[in-house]
Parts: sequence; C-alpha cells; structure tokens
Amino acid sequence: INFTVKNQGDTAASSSIMYIYVDGNMVGATMVDALNGGASFSGSYTIAAGAMSSGTHRIRVLADGNNAIAESDNNNNGYSRSVNIVSTPAADAPAALPMLDAAAPLAFEEVLDDAVDTFEFELSASGKVDIDLSFEDASNAQVALFDAAGNEFALNEALTSVDTLSAGLYQVAVIGNDDEVKSKYAVELGIA
Repeated sequence: INFTVKNQGDTAASSSIMYIYVDGNMVGATMVDALNGGASFSGSYTIAAGAMSSGTHRIRVLADGNNAIAESDNNNNGYSRSVNIVSTPAADAPAALPMLDAAAPLAFEEVLDDAVDTFEFELSASGKVDIDLSFEDASNAQVALFDAAGNEFALNEALTSVDTLSAGLYQVAVIGNDDEVKSKYAVELGIA
C-alpha cells in the first residue's frame, strides 16, 4: 500500500509509528518521519501475501497508532479502504512459522533496509519470552512484540522477561529510523 500522512496542525510532530490493519487485525507497522506543521510524509508498506485470502477485505492505516503524540484531534489519524483480493493457487504448501519452545530458541539475522522489519513465530506453550536486539554498529532502533490480534505488549530497545504469554502466534517488529537503514542486526528469542 502507498500512503501519505499529513500534519494538519501548526506545530511540529515527532516521528511516530503507523499501524496497518486487515479486517481489524494488525498486520504490521511502519515509521513515519517527524513532520513540521502542514508537512506531509509519503511511504509504502507491503502486506504479506498470506495475510489476505481471496475476497473483499478492509485495510486500515492508523497514524500515531500507539498514541505517542499529543494531539488536539485524534479522529483524523485513520483511513480505511475495502479491496478485493483474487489469489491463485499456490504450487507448494506454505512454510510453517518458526516454533519457539524451551528447547529451541530462535535467531534472525537481517539488514534493516526498511523502517520496520517483522518476524512471525509461534509460541508452543505459555511462558515468558526474552527478546534481545543487537546491532553490528551503534543504533537506536527498537523492538516491539504483538500478538495475533495486533495487541502491542511493549516497545523498547530490548524486551526481556515479558509477562507470561499464552501459546499462539506472535509478531516481533524491529523499528528503526531513517539513519538506521542498512544496519545489520540480530534478534534472539528464547523462553525465560
């Protein structure tokens, strides 16, 4: 999806996170640069191919999704649109999500080439999850943890000893700033 966020106010707004929803479920997040009063920011976000089956779906984008910016009017932060998806049969069965359990911690090594990278995993049993984010070079990126319904558990530099989570699907988002582009990083997940 392509989007444009405009600061309708007269004062500057700091950078923020925009959430992307499909049929009421959060499927991702992306950074929006700081905006002077009246300024706009344009960007794009790719929704994973498996996020929508064939048929009509409602896509919603929500600027300042975590309500971090003090505003006089939050009612103009969202936009929704219905889209019709036509899919072709897959040649192969989809790959299973990585499974996180006590015997098998997960690790991802990537280069942050977008404002937000997301990783999905399945938690095999309830427990506390440790998430560590490390960069090859200095960075001020953050990591966020979401459940399948799009509920955000925390947003900071490293999530450790998060409250006990139920078994199920989760998404980790590594959120950088424009100066973090092309930074190599590693995310490690384990059961506490």
